Amino acid sequence: MTAFDFTHWLSARALPLWRARGFCPQGFGAIEHLDADGQPALDQPRRNRIHTRQAFVFAGAARDLHSDDLPRAQRLLGFARSLIGPGGWLPTTSDAAGQPAGDAHRLYDLAFYILANAELPAPVIPWDFLLDALARLKADRGWWDDRYHSLPRTQNAHMHLFEAAHAAHAATGDPAWAAVIDECRALFADVFFQSDGTIFEFFDADWQPLQTGQQVEPGHGMEWVYLAYSDPVLRDQVDLDLMFNTAAAAMTPDGFLPDSTLPPSATCRLWPQTELLRAALVQQYRGRALPAPLQPTAILDRFAARYLTAEGGWIDACDRAGVIVADHMPSSSFYHIFSAWRAFSALSVDAARLGSTDRQS
Repeated sequence: MTAFDFTHWLSARALPLWRARGFCPQGFGAIEHLDADGQPALDQPRRNRIHTRQAFVFAGAARDLHSDDLPRAQRLLGFARSLIGPGGWLPTTSDAAGQPAGDAHRLYDLAFYILANAELPAPVIPWDFLLDALARLKADRGWWDDRYHSLPRTQNAHMHLFEAAHAAHAATGDPAWAAVIDECRALFADVFFQSDGTIFEFFDADWQPLQTGQQVEPGHGMEWVYLAYSDPVLRDQVDLDLMFNTAAAAMTPDGFLPDSTLPPSATCRLWPQTELLRAALVQQYRGRALPAPLQPTAILDRFAARYLTAEGGWIDACDRAGVIVADHMPSSSFYHIFSAWRAFSALSVDAARLGSTDRQS
């Protein structure tokens, strides 16, 4: 049994803190981060994904914890929608006055519009608009990372699209989203997943792995363990044990995942630890014998002690010795924390539930 009460921390500490300090008081969405003292960075530009990720969190809290956060989620996604220009291109950031900047129409950002829309009981953004926005990035195989066909092409954006398309298909039943899932699944099995169990990050225009500047992030390996197991087809196509064990081999002696193994990273950010927890939950559910440091309760207790604060905030990054190297707490981390809580809570209450199956009407 874990010594850390994840649900209490989330409902009594984190959600109240971010309700009070995580929103722009002028109504221009979510703030980019809190400083180390928990004060909002009101003058900082806000990445587009901040609003949609926070919309996902607050919509999820309303669904899973029966909190009063649904209107917050709807307002956040509504604001994110308002940033889209008349040409239909997604902006990159918005300023403190709520004005959008950039028109790169990034696949990564679009994935979180889709995910947040699916988390709500009724869509804030028409599904046809989101399908059209995705179609504007379509390549011969997969999707371009932005409207300018910037290189390198990335697995990360497609991983989040895979996650979002699953949520959209669960919410709508639209076969168009099933087709997106199929294409992302094939890319993972044929391109991203390597024979040694690692996940490559960067590719050229023809999906050939970059020979220079390639990167391997064990956190993404763990994230794919969870996502692949949640997919009834992919779970039987790839070696989840190999993927999990390869990523776990990167752990520091005190049990934390570094940001990358190629190139070697000196830091251990918060988000890979949440993905380690989700992947370990999958392995436990699959009946795998896990050593003590990889037991989900042990991972959660280590994670909470190092990265979560009693006030409901978090530490974004530490070095390998556990020394804090971040001076702020990004709003975007809440998506990872909430997703880890959801997986942990689901397996504690109902071992068969690894994701939401609710449908929008």
